[in-house]
Amino acid sequence: MASLHDLTAEIWRDLGPHADETVSVEPAGVVRVRTGPSSEEFSVDADDSATDATWKVADQLQAILIEARHQPVPTCPRHPRGHPLRAVGSDGSPVWICPEDDVTIATIGRLHTT
Repeated sequence: MASLHDLTAEIWRDLGPHADETVSVEPAGVVRVRTGPSSEEFSVDADDSATDATWKVADQLQAILIEARHQPVPTCPRHPRGHPLRAVGSDGSPVWICPEDDVTIATIGRLHTT
């Protein structure tokens, strides 16, 4: 499994951060997100599989950014004005899916390279 730092950086790129949004990985698996003047953090379970850790980190980061921006992120390319993608573990792989029709869009961390 990639390091938590590398994993978080790949997911962060998928989410298209704004200039006033930053993410950092602290010791002991704590991820800290700053959105403008606000800051939130969450912990990553060291016992999670690589797939579970990936989709869980993506889900947490996504929730923080949706709350801060009041808009879907990342947007579903199948329904760009409708909803965000959903992070899931599917068949052993962490993926972004369209929640409306359960179509896999991309592997988490590779959204903008597919």
